[in-house]
Amino acid sequence: MKIKIAFVCALSAFILIGCSAGGNSDGANGSNDSIRLPPAWTPTAVALPDAGVEQGTWRPCDDGPASQLQLGDRAKIEDNAAFAVRLRREPGLNGTISGTIVVGDILEVTNGPACLDQLVWWELTSLGTGSSGWTAEGNSYGAWILRIE
Repeated sequence: MKIKIAFVCALSAFILIGCSAGGNSDGANGSNDSIRLPPAWTPTAVALPDAGVEQGTWRPCDDGPASQLQLGDRAKIEDNAAFAVRLRREPGLNGTISGTIVVGDILEVTNGPACLDQLVWWELTSLGTGSSGWTAEGNSYGAWILRIE
């Protein structure tokens, strides 16, 4: 493995830096027999669409994940959630925890979005229990609060 890495490094150095093909490459004997490589290719920056934003979503926060929710939507907790979702009195990870919502609760989005802690926060009200509070819709790995069509 070390030999392969050394070979790749040497080949890379040869390609990027160039090499001398032997003889005098300073032109003192009237010839220049060194190998000349073209200038290194410089990539051009190209704006690509945000691959993290799927159709039907939007990005309410510059530093947060995409959102599928909007004010007035009905929502639920993702069916495979292994945890109860915390409700907070105010948005943000430092908000006081006021309760939880669990899989099966039907929710209404009553306020938001709020952008804190690189998350998108929504105030939700459980239509079954009446409990309400702020919670993050999800994180960069995915959403745990899902819009109901």
